[in-house]
Amino acid sequence: RRVSIGIAFTLVDWCSELASYSLIARAAHFQLGVSGSLLALLAVNVGFLVRVTPGNVGVFELVYATVAHSLGFPYDIAIGVALMLHLVQDVPTSLLGVALGVRFFAREALAGERDARARTLPHPVTTLPSSAIPLSESVRGTST
Repeated sequence: RRVSIGIAFTLVDWCSELASYSLIARAAHFQLGVSGSLLALLAVNVGFLVRVTPGNVGVFELVYATVAHSLGFPYDIAIGVALMLHLVQDVPTSLLGVALGVRFFAREALAGERDARARTLPHPVTTLPSSAIPLSESVRGTST
């Protein structure tokens, strides 16, 4: 059951990637088509097997542009489309990561300050008034 759920999520992810490749190319008037986008998607992901630069900046664009050029599209326009595709995919994720990271570290800093304050405060000593009845006597007196 877990494997089938994982496969289903993987298929949704790959279809979403394919849709983003195809739609971004169309938005740039770069008529690569679904088959060309699929070829570019597969080639780019094979290129991701070896991490050469952080975020594969440059490698992503080179592989995408090479595939598009091999399909007959101008190399310079293909690089521009690859840059746009890379930005559309990575910038929202990076911004979300930064926002959540700031929130997490702010929460950790507040917790650290709270812990430090708790360690420096004197522990209050509570004294019972002299008229207080010891617990053992109050329990004995009620059990008849």
